[in-house]
Amino acid sequence: MHHYKSVERAFLGELSRVLGTGEQVAPQSFPTTEVTDCIFRIERPRARLIGHPARGWSLPYAIGELFWHLSASDDLNAIAYYSRQWQRFADGSRKISGSCYGHRIFSCDSEGNSLWMRMTNLLRRDPSSRQAVLTLFDSVVDLGSSSKDVPCTSVLQFLVRGGCVNLSVYMRSNDLMLGFGYDIFFFTILQEMLAVALRLELGWYQHMVGSLHVYEKDRKRAEQIANEALESDAPEMESLDSVDLEPILPYERILRESDRVSPAMPFPVSPFWRHLLEVLLLYRLRRDGDVGSATAARERLRSTPYFSVLPPAT
Repeated sequence: MHHYKSVERAFLGELSRVLGTGEQVAPQSFPTTEVTDCIFRIERPRARLIGHPARGWSLPYAIGELFWHLSASDDLNAIAYYSRQWQRFADGSRKISGSCYGHRIFSCDSEGNSLWMRMTNLLRRDPSSRQAVLTLFDSVVDLGSSSKDVPCTSVLQFLVRGGCVNLSVYMRSNDLMLGFGYDIFFFTILQEMLAVALRLELGWYQHMVGSLHVYEKDRKRAEQIANEALESDAPEMESLDSVDLEPILPYERILRESDRVSPAMPFPVSPFWRHLLEVLLLYRLRRDGDVGSATAARERLRSTPYFSVLPPAT
Protein backbone atom coordinates (compact mmCIF):
# COMPACT_ATOMS: atom_id res chain seq x y z
CA MET A 1 0.00 0.00 0.00
CA HIS A 2 1.25 3.46 -0.90
CA HIS A 3 1.37 6.18 1.76
CA TYR A 4 1.08 9.89 0.97
CA LYS A 5 1.10 13.04 3.08
CA SER A 6 -1.53 14.85 0.99
CA VAL A 7 -4.20 14.38 -1.66
CA GLU A 8 -2.03 16.30 -4.12
CA ARG A 9 0.89 13.91 -3.61
CA ALA A 10 -1.50 10.98 -3.95
CA PHE A 11 -2.85 12.39 -7.20
CA LEU A 12 0.61 12.86 -8.71
CA GLY A 13 1.91 9.52 -7.46
CA GLU A 14 -1.06 7.51 -8.68
CA LEU A 15 -1.16 9.41 -11.96
CA SER A 16 2.45 8.41 -12.67
CA ARG A 17 1.65 4.82 -11.71
CA VAL A 18 -1.38 4.59 -14.01
CA LEU A 19 0.46 6.17 -16.94
CA GLY A 20 3.53 4.03 -16.36
CA THR A 21 2.07 0.63 -15.57
CA GLY A 22 -1.61 0.78 -16.53
CA GLU A 23 -3.25 -1.56 -19.01
CA GLN A 24 -5.45 -0.63 -21.95
CA VAL A 25 -9.16 -1.40 -21.68
CA ALA A 26 -12.29 0.05 -23.27
CA PRO A 27 -15.37 -0.13 -21.00
CA GLN A 28 -18.43 1.10 -22.90
CA SER A 29 -16.05 1.57 -25.89
CA PHE A 30 -14.09 4.38 -24.18
CA PRO A 31 -10.32 3.74 -24.54
CA THR A 32 -8.83 3.89 -21.05
CA THR A 33 -5.57 3.21 -19.21
CA GLU A 34 -6.25 1.63 -15.83
CA VAL A 35 -4.64 0.10 -12.75
CA THR A 36 -6.85 -2.36 -10.89
CA ASP A 37 -7.11 -3.04 -7.16
CA CYS A 38 -5.45 0.24 -6.19
CA ILE A 39 -5.01 1.13 -2.51
CA PHE A 40 -3.27 4.00 -0.74
CA ARG A 41 -3.45 5.93 2.50
CA ILE A 42 -3.33 9.69 3.14
CA GLU A 43 -1.84 10.57 6.50
CA ARG A 44 -3.07 14.20 6.65
CA PRO A 45 -6.65 14.35 5.33
CA ARG A 46 -6.83 18.14 5.80
CA ALA A 47 -4.20 18.41 3.04
CA ARG A 48 -6.99 17.99 0.51
CA LEU A 49 -6.28 20.95 -1.80
CA ILE A 50 -4.60 20.51 -5.19
CA GLY A 51 -2.57 23.48 -6.38
CA HIS A 52 -0.57 21.96 -9.24
CA PRO A 53 -0.89 24.61 -12.00
CA ALA A 54 -1.21 22.17 -14.90
CA ARG A 55 -4.01 20.26 -13.16
CA GLY A 56 -6.36 23.25 -13.02
CA TRP A 57 -8.17 21.84 -9.98
CA SER A 58 -11.11 24.10 -9.07
CA LEU A 59 -11.58 25.00 -5.40
CA PRO A 60 -14.92 26.74 -6.09
CA TYR A 61 -16.23 23.61 -7.76
CA ALA A 62 -15.00 21.40 -4.90
CA ILE A 63 -16.79 23.62 -2.39
CA GLY A 64 -19.92 23.91 -4.51
CA GLU A 65 -20.16 20.13 -4.85
CA LEU A 66 -19.55 19.81 -1.09
CA PHE A 67 -22.50 22.10 -0.31
CA TRP A 68 -24.66 20.26 -2.83
CA HIS A 69 -23.95 16.98 -1.07
CA LEU A 70 -24.40 18.41 2.43
CA SER A 71 -27.80 19.82 1.47
CA ALA A 72 -28.94 16.28 0.52
CA SER A 73 -29.73 17.53 -2.98
CA ASP A 74 -30.25 15.57 -6.17
CA ASP A 75 -31.18 18.69 -8.15
CA LEU A 76 -29.34 18.98 -11.48
CA ASN A 77 -29.59 22.77 -11.70
CA ALA A 78 -27.97 23.25 -8.29
CA ILE A 79 -24.83 21.30 -9.23
CA ALA A 80 -24.75 22.32 -12.91
CA TYR A 81 -24.33 25.92 -11.68
CA TYR A 82 -20.78 24.87 -10.74
CA SER A 83 -20.15 22.60 -13.73
CA ARG A 84 -22.29 22.09 -16.81
CA GLN A 85 -20.65 18.66 -17.21
CA TRP A 86 -23.35 17.34 -14.88
CA GLN A 87 -25.97 17.86 -17.57
CA ARG A 88 -24.59 14.73 -19.28
CA PHE A 89 -25.60 12.56 -16.32
CA ALA A 90 -29.29 13.36 -15.98
CA ASP A 91 -31.57 10.64 -17.39
CA GLY A 92 -34.13 12.84 -19.11
CA SER A 93 -34.95 14.68 -15.90
CA ARG A 94 -33.68 17.52 -13.76
CA LYS A 95 -32.45 15.07 -11.13
CA ILE A 96 -29.17 13.24 -10.53
CA SER A 97 -29.87 9.64 -9.59
CA GLY A 98 -26.48 8.03 -8.93
CA SER A 99 -23.69 10.39 -7.91
CA CYS A 100 -25.90 12.34 -5.49
CA TYR A 101 -24.02 10.87 -2.53
CA GLY A 102 -25.25 13.54 -0.14
CA HIS A 103 -28.84 12.82 -1.11
CA ARG A 104 -28.30 9.19 -0.15
CA ILE A 105 -26.41 10.01 3.07
CA PHE A 106 -28.30 13.00 4.47
CA SER A 107 -31.90 12.57 3.30
CA CYS A 108 -34.22 11.85 6.22
CA ASP A 109 -36.71 9.02 6.44
CA SER A 110 -40.30 9.31 7.69
CA GLU A 111 -39.01 9.42 11.26
CA GLY A 112 -36.61 12.27 10.55
CA ASN A 113 -33.44 10.13 10.61
CA SER A 114 -30.74 10.08 7.94
CA LEU A 115 -28.05 7.45 7.40
CA TRP A 116 -25.56 10.00 8.72
CA MET A 117 -27.51 10.51 11.96
CA ARG A 118 -27.95 6.79 12.49
CA MET A 119 -24.25 6.11 11.93
CA THR A 120 -23.17 8.96 14.22
CA ASN A 121 -25.46 7.73 16.99
CA LEU A 122 -24.13 4.19 16.54
CA LEU A 123 -20.56 5.39 17.15
CA ARG A 124 -21.64 7.42 20.16
CA ARG A 125 -23.12 4.26 21.70
CA ASP A 126 -20.30 1.97 20.62
CA PRO A 127 -17.13 3.83 19.54
CA SER A 128 -15.39 0.54 18.66
CA SER A 129 -18.17 -0.55 16.28
CA ARG A 130 -17.27 -2.10 12.94
CA GLN A 131 -20.77 -1.38 11.59
CA ALA A 132 -20.35 2.33 10.78
CA VAL A 133 -20.75 1.71 7.05
CA LEU A 134 -22.47 3.81 4.41
CA THR A 135 -23.33 1.86 1.24
CA LEU A 136 -23.81 4.08 -1.82
CA PHE A 137 -23.91 1.47 -4.60
CA ASP A 138 -27.32 -0.19 -4.52
CA SER A 139 -27.02 -3.48 -6.41
CA VAL A 140 -30.79 -3.79 -6.78
CA VAL A 141 -30.96 -0.46 -8.61
CA ASP A 142 -27.47 0.09 -10.02
CA LEU A 143 -26.16 -3.31 -11.12
CA GLY A 144 -26.35 -3.48 -14.93
CA SER A 145 -28.25 -0.20 -15.03
CA SER A 146 -28.59 1.66 -18.34
CA SER A 147 -28.52 4.96 -16.46
CA LYS A 148 -25.99 7.59 -17.52
CA ASP A 149 -25.04 7.97 -13.86
CA VAL A 150 -24.21 4.85 -11.86
CA PRO A 151 -22.50 5.55 -8.50
CA CYS A 152 -18.73 5.19 -8.64
CA THR A 153 -18.47 5.06 -4.86
CA SER A 154 -19.53 1.81 -3.25
CA VAL A 155 -18.78 1.88 0.49
CA LEU A 156 -17.52 4.24 3.19
CA GLN A 157 -16.47 2.68 6.51
CA PHE A 158 -15.65 4.86 9.51
CA LEU A 159 -13.49 3.31 12.23
CA VAL A 160 -12.77 4.94 15.58
CA ARG A 161 -9.41 3.70 16.80
CA GLY A 162 -6.91 5.25 19.20
CA GLY A 163 -9.09 8.32 19.75
CA CYS A 164 -9.16 9.09 16.01
CA VAL A 165 -11.79 8.81 13.29
CA ASN A 166 -10.36 6.91 10.32
CA LEU A 167 -12.12 6.45 6.99
CA SER A 168 -11.79 3.73 4.36
CA VAL A 169 -13.53 4.29 1.03
CA TYR A 170 -14.01 1.71 -1.71
CA MET A 171 -14.83 2.92 -5.21
CA ARG A 172 -15.62 0.56 -8.07
CA SER A 173 -14.27 3.17 -10.51
CA ASN A 174 -12.35 6.46 -10.19
CA ASP A 175 -11.24 8.79 -12.98
CA LEU A 176 -7.97 10.45 -11.96
CA MET A 177 -8.41 13.46 -14.22
CA LEU A 178 -11.99 14.25 -13.29
CA GLY A 179 -13.45 12.97 -10.05
CA PHE A 180 -10.45 11.89 -7.98
CA GLY A 181 -9.57 15.16 -6.24
CA TYR A 182 -13.18 16.23 -5.75
CA ASP A 183 -14.32 12.87 -4.38
CA ILE A 184 -11.58 12.77 -1.74
CA PHE A 185 -12.22 16.43 -0.85
CA PHE A 186 -15.81 15.52 0.04
CA PHE A 187 -15.01 12.24 1.76
CA THR A 188 -12.31 13.72 4.00
CA ILE A 189 -14.59 16.57 5.04
CA LEU A 190 -17.23 13.99 5.97
CA GLN A 191 -14.53 12.26 8.00
CA GLU A 192 -13.64 15.49 9.77
CA MET A 193 -17.29 16.33 10.41
CA LEU A 194 -17.72 12.99 12.16
CA ALA A 195 -14.57 13.56 14.21
CA VAL A 196 -15.90 16.95 15.35
CA ALA A 197 -19.34 15.51 16.14
CA LEU A 198 -17.76 12.75 18.24
CA ARG A 199 -15.15 15.12 19.76
CA LEU A 200 -12.30 12.98 18.49
CA GLU A 201 -9.16 13.59 16.45
CA LEU A 202 -8.90 13.22 12.69
CA GLY A 203 -7.12 10.01 11.69
CA TRP A 204 -5.94 8.57 8.37
CA TYR A 205 -7.88 8.35 5.13
CA GLN A 206 -7.66 5.21 3.00
CA HIS A 207 -8.72 5.03 -0.66
CA MET A 208 -9.36 1.77 -2.49
CA VAL A 209 -10.39 1.56 -6.14
CA GLY A 210 -11.31 -1.35 -8.38
CA SER A 211 -10.36 0.61 -11.52
CA LEU A 212 -8.25 3.75 -11.17
CA HIS A 213 -7.92 5.17 -14.65
CA VAL A 214 -7.23 7.90 -17.19
CA TYR A 215 -9.31 8.16 -20.35
CA GLU A 216 -7.37 8.27 -23.61
CA LYS A 217 -8.86 11.68 -24.44
CA ASP A 218 -7.15 13.06 -21.29
CA ARG A 219 -3.84 11.23 -21.62
CA LYS A 220 -1.82 14.02 -23.22
CA ARG A 221 -2.80 16.46 -20.49
CA ALA A 222 -2.19 13.81 -17.83
CA GLU A 223 1.33 13.26 -19.15
CA GLN A 224 1.96 17.01 -19.05
CA ILE A 225 0.92 17.12 -15.40
CA ALA A 226 3.00 14.06 -14.49
CA ASN A 227 6.09 15.55 -16.16
CA GLU A 228 5.79 18.99 -14.59
CA ALA A 229 7.58 19.31 -11.24
CA LEU A 230 5.56 20.41 -8.22
CA GLU A 231 7.28 23.48 -6.79
CA SER A 232 5.51 23.43 -3.41
CA ASP A 233 2.67 21.59 -1.71
CA ALA A 234 -0.74 23.20 -1.42
CA PRO A 235 -1.45 24.28 2.16
CA GLU A 236 -3.61 22.28 4.53
CA MET A 237 -7.15 23.48 5.08
CA GLU A 238 -8.22 24.99 8.37
CA SER A 239 -9.64 22.70 11.04
CA LEU A 240 -13.37 22.28 10.77
CA ASP A 241 -15.00 24.19 13.63
CA SER A 242 -18.73 23.43 13.43
CA VAL A 243 -21.05 20.71 12.15
CA ASP A 244 -24.21 22.78 12.55
CA LEU A 245 -25.16 23.21 8.89
CA GLU A 246 -28.54 24.87 9.43
CA PRO A 247 -27.20 28.46 9.45
CA ILE A 248 -24.64 27.75 6.71
CA LEU A 249 -26.36 26.03 3.78
CA PRO A 250 -28.86 28.86 3.03
CA TYR A 251 -25.99 31.20 2.18
CA GLU A 252 -24.83 28.96 -0.64
CA ARG A 253 -28.31 29.08 -2.12
CA ILE A 254 -28.41 32.86 -1.82
CA LEU A 255 -25.08 33.14 -3.64
CA ARG A 256 -26.31 30.84 -6.37
CA GLU A 257 -29.84 32.19 -6.85
CA SER A 258 -29.84 35.90 -5.90
CA ASP A 259 -30.15 38.44 -8.68
CA ARG A 260 -27.15 40.34 -7.35
CA VAL A 261 -24.48 39.91 -4.68
CA SER A 262 -21.99 42.29 -3.08
CA PRO A 263 -18.24 41.71 -2.51
CA ALA A 264 -18.81 42.88 1.08
CA MET A 265 -21.59 40.35 1.71
CA PRO A 266 -21.35 39.21 5.35
CA PHE A 267 -21.42 35.57 6.41
CA PRO A 268 -22.07 35.43 10.20
CA VAL A 269 -20.98 31.81 10.58
CA SER A 270 -17.88 30.08 11.97
CA PRO A 271 -14.53 30.86 10.25
CA PHE A 272 -14.17 27.51 8.44
CA TRP A 273 -17.51 27.83 6.70
CA ARG A 274 -17.26 31.60 6.24
CA HIS A 275 -14.08 31.22 4.22
CA LEU A 276 -15.65 28.54 2.01
CA LEU A 277 -18.62 30.82 1.37
CA GLU A 278 -16.24 33.65 0.51
CA VAL A 279 -14.72 31.43 -2.17
CA LEU A 280 -18.20 30.85 -3.59
CA LEU A 281 -18.82 34.61 -3.48
CA LEU A 282 -15.70 35.11 -5.59
CA TYR A 283 -16.95 32.44 -8.00
CA ARG A 284 -20.33 34.18 -8.35
CA LEU A 285 -18.76 37.59 -9.02
CA ARG A 286 -16.48 36.06 -11.65
CA ARG A 287 -19.49 34.43 -13.31
CA ASP A 288 -21.17 37.84 -13.36
CA GLY A 289 -18.12 39.39 -15.02
CA ASP A 290 -17.76 41.93 -12.21
CA VAL A 291 -13.96 42.20 -12.22
CA GLY A 292 -13.68 44.96 -9.63
CA SER A 293 -15.94 43.23 -7.14
CA ALA A 294 -14.23 39.87 -7.76
CA THR A 295 -10.86 41.47 -6.99
CA ALA A 296 -12.25 42.83 -3.70
CA ALA A 297 -13.76 39.44 -2.81
CA ARG A 298 -10.47 37.71 -3.57
CA GLU A 299 -8.66 40.04 -1.16
CA ARG A 300 -10.95 38.89 1.65
CA LEU A 301 -9.25 35.50 1.37
CA ARG A 302 -5.64 36.65 1.32
CA SER A 303 -4.88 35.48 4.87
CA THR A 304 -6.51 32.06 4.41
CA PRO A 305 -4.96 28.78 3.19
CA TYR A 306 -7.10 29.04 0.06
CA PHE A 307 -5.58 32.15 -1.49
CA SER A 308 -2.73 30.28 -3.19
CA VAL A 309 -5.09 27.91 -5.04
CA LEU A 310 -7.72 30.49 -6.00
CA PRO A 311 -8.41 31.31 -9.62
CA PRO A 312 -7.51 34.87 -10.65
CA ALA A 313 -10.16 37.55 -10.19
CA THR A 314 -10.57 38.01 -13.95
